[in-house]
Amino acid sequence: MAISAPAAYILTVGIVAPALIGVGVEQIPMHMFLFYYASLSPITPPVCPGCYVAAGIAKANWVKVAFVAVRLAAVAFLIPFFFIKNPVLLGIGAPLVEILYAAFTGLLGAITIAIGLFGFVTEKAFLPSRTLLFFSGILLLYPSWRTDLQGLLLGGLGLALALLANKAAVLLRKPKASFPK
Repeated sequence: MAISAPAAYILTVGIVAPALIGVGVEQIPMHMFLFYYASLSPITPPVCPGCYVAAGIAKANWVKVAFVAVRLAAVAFLIPFFFIKNPVLLGIGAPLVEILYAAFTGLLGAITIAIGLFGFVTEKAFLPSRTLLFFSGILLLYPSWRTDLQGLLLGGLGLALALLANKAAVLLRKPKASFPK
């Protein structure tokens, strides 16, 4: 919306919160979910006033800036859903060891999702390894040690494929001609 983030939060609390409470979402994760999305409102299409202002400052096409902003924030659009599924990510209702574990796997999941979306490991990664990395990030964010293990294995496979493909691409490149000085 074309309103400030606090106003968007207040509006969504009034409209969306009763529905989320009705489906059994806890209070604190629900409010963090709504606050998080309200904070993303300046870059969310179709209005995206933050992108419009940034494009004006950079003297760039605002539509291109909006698409780049959405790509950059794609991980941020996914994470609030995991707040609701796993309140431990917010540091609620668990021992410190479990909170640290959830924070570590959440960070690792966010990084692998970002690598999967943008496709850069050391160089441009090809689509199969990007897909594996993206889904490994989703599994790492999901609250279960089984999905964490699957996510680590899938992410390791995706990372290995990306690194091997990059190494093969370097070996197959023709050396540039060098001229003596």
